[in-house]
Amino acid sequence: MNISLKRSSVIENGFGVGISLYEDGICIAYPGLKSKPTPKVEFFSVQGEKSQTRMLRKIVSKHKLHSIPATVVMNHTNYNLLQVPTPQVNKDEIDAALRWQIKDLVDIDVENSIIRSYPMPGQGNITSPLIFVVIADRSAIKNITEMVYDAGLNIKSVTSVELGLRSLLKAIEDIKVPTMLLAIFPHKTVFIHMVNGVLYRTRELNYGATHLPGSGSWSEDESWPERLVTEVGRFIIFCARHCDGGSAQRLLVTSTVSSSPDLVEALAEETELVVEELSHGLIDVRCLPALGVAYEGMEQ
Repeated sequence: MNISLKRSSVIENGFGVGISLYEDGICIAYPGLKSKPTPKVEFFSVQGEKSQTRMLRKIVSKHKLHSIPATVVMNHTNYNLLQVPTPQVNKDEIDAALRWQIKDLVDIDVENSIIRSYPMPGQGNITSPLIFVVIADRSAIKNITEMVYDAGLNIKSVTSVELGLRSLLKAIEDIKVPTMLLAIFPHKTVFIHMVNGVLYRTRELNYGATHLPGSGSWSEDESWPERLVTEVGRFIIFCARHCDGGSAQRLLVTSTVSSSPDLVEALAEETELVVEELSHGLIDVRCLPALGVAYEGMEQ
């Protein structure tokens, strides 16, 4: 699900650079001291493309990040990740066929979008296999890459939130058993199901931390925690039925969840799993995908 930009890569200190761009700020993960086993992660509250470019340029210069390959994690608003039936066409015609197949499923202008497809693992021997499809707004990707280039970074690819989280789990968690991660962002909630470091299934909900009771947001919804718990239970059951690896044996959550005892108790009761906080869980959840792709630099 990466959009490769085919730039040269030079890894220093074992890590790459990960960047997540939001309307209200920038998260960047980058190599720290050689003695440190993890990248350094910072969030900068800065708005506007010009201001964010200036901030990135300062960071790149201060920490000498010019030669280190960077991966940008797309904002949820810039792409859709779908799981659809694989078109019955030749392999080299799949992406073109998908363009027509998904045009009524997304709000993005398909004709002016970038489409990438990837096999979905763990389906067994079925007659109509599914496929992962990423459809990204071409103009948004162009703006992102130009902004990061202008800041002096050696950008090598643009990727999705889901793949950033996958890379994070591979790097910091023992996920030899089927594992589910529940990550609550300000305006979105993401589920991912992994087996042996491979992303098997994903789910996205258009509710997030701002909808939780007590968030102080105008969009608080008293029914959201109960619906969230139900959706988590359904997702686990679905993956148990449709993934070769079987049902999740671990349920990892971000700090938004672990800081709510009532929500943790409800999830544990619904899933019959111990609810565990993700390592690095105290980091701003918006920075977790960027941290994941910075770790991924170790593998290039």
